[in-house]
Amino acid sequence: DSMVLRADANRAWGHEAARAFGQAVAGARLEYVEEPCSDPSDIPMFFVATGLQSALDETADEYARGVDSDRFLELLSFPAVAAIVVKPAVVGGIEAAEELARTAMLSGKGAVYSSAFESSVGLAIISSMALAMEACGRVPTAHGVATAGWLAEDVVATPLTPTPQSSDGDAREHAALSAAACADTLRAAADSEIDTATGSSLGTGAISQYSHVVDSGTARYRFSVLDSRLPLPADGNGLSVGDSDGPTVVLLHGFLGCSEDWEAVMGALGSTVRCLAVDLPGHGCTAVLPSDRS
Repeated sequence: DSMVLRADANRAWGHEAARAFGQAVAGARLEYVEEPCSDPSDIPMFFVATGLQSALDETADEYARGVDSDRFLELLSFPAVAAIVVKPAVVGGIEAAEELARTAMLSGKGAVYSSAFESSVGLAIISSMALAMEACGRVPTAHGVATAGWLAEDVVATPLTPTPQSSDGDAREHAALSAAACADTLRAAADSEIDTATGSSLGTGAISQYSHVVDSGTARYRFSVLDSRLPLPADGNGLSVGDSDGPTVVLLHGFLGCSEDWEAVMGALGSTVRCLAVDLPGHGCTAVLPSDRS
């Protein structure tokens, strides 16, 4: 009797189909339906016709990209909307996700953090964000971080297993266990824990650093480069990723960043592609060299 269900239509229904579904599941204890209507503007009418609240998923993603911002904010003002779904990997990272969740909570709506297909490192970060939000006094809710089961392999030796929150008064205990698991996962990543099944590393063990001088015609630079290369097979045959004709991914940091910002990503991708991260001029260890031009 304590189980509460959610549904997700992914904007698949027109207003009439959404209304028919809502009326068919009356009494099924649905907490809400994510994006029940192909046109989000129909969500208030869906609520009037069925009594079911909705959660904004794709509509929240669009708001984060600056699309239909007024519509999103208007929907937050209606009782038809119960919550929004926040996917950090989609909306632009940690800060953008926190700002989106804050916007919803200031409107009296819930915020449900959700993962895409992150590794355990990404899941640990998203779970920590959800725990931090609920520590501010929010009513515990179920967040969507159970996507690890879709991945055949992970980038850490002991994948994170999210702990579901209980409804029997022990939510704080379960939250503490989840926080500890997240901390262990992130600590393992920082310690360069290697998954022997995938050969990937989250530390610098498989990443080399070197300098490369470039003459642009107007200035000379000594670029600092991080380079990931897949180790040779155990039998010594074959080429590493760095020496093969395989794909190469170039990673560029943001303002005031440096190439080391990408070490975790390089460790995760390094088992399949070569990754190069470069300190841009004025950042990290890259330097402008004296010119011999008169």
